[in-house]
Amino acid sequence: MMAKKWLLLACVSLLFNGCSPTFTPLKGKYLEEPYIIYSKKSLDQIWSNAIDILAIKGFPIKILDKENGLIVCERVSLMSNYTYEYRSVVKSPPNEYVVLPSLMRAGIIYDFPKTLTGVVTIRIRNEGDSVLINVNLTALDITTDPEIKQSSLIRKSMRSTGEFEENFANMIK
Repeated sequence: MMAKKWLLLACVSLLFNGCSPTFTPLKGKYLEEPYIIYSKKSLDQIWSNAIDILAIKGFPIKILDKENGLIVCERVSLMSNYTYEYRSVVKSPPNEYVVLPSLMRAGIIYDFPKTLTGVVTIRIRNEGDSVLINVNLTALDITTDPEIKQSSLIRKSMRSTGEFEENFANMIK
């Protein structure tokens, strides 16, 4: 009788553990620093290009400080611009700006974001005979299903792929 109870307990435990997602931290190298490039165009031209592209792409501007060369956008949804790292993806697909660690459930990636947002910050300033363009996708935040116990690990692990920063900087330079 005791053996049956242990067997039942083991089966129930296996069932519940097998259903909960397994967290795999990021292994690849992703953008850790702000993305910086230089341009020979005038600061005014680059500033104007940045404002135009933000408007075209639908990024609402929160702070516009030309004197200090700072543009900060409102928090925007990135729900259509994320990917998962699966077996150390080396290069992310285009238009996927955020990489999330994978959560696997029964060998399949568990799609967990309910919301995913970030803030775009841009710094434009003269530096010698060039103009420095610094683009950053920052303040990444995510909400997940309440059942996911690894939410804080996901929040700490997710990173910008660098795709947004590189594309945007190249558009305005």
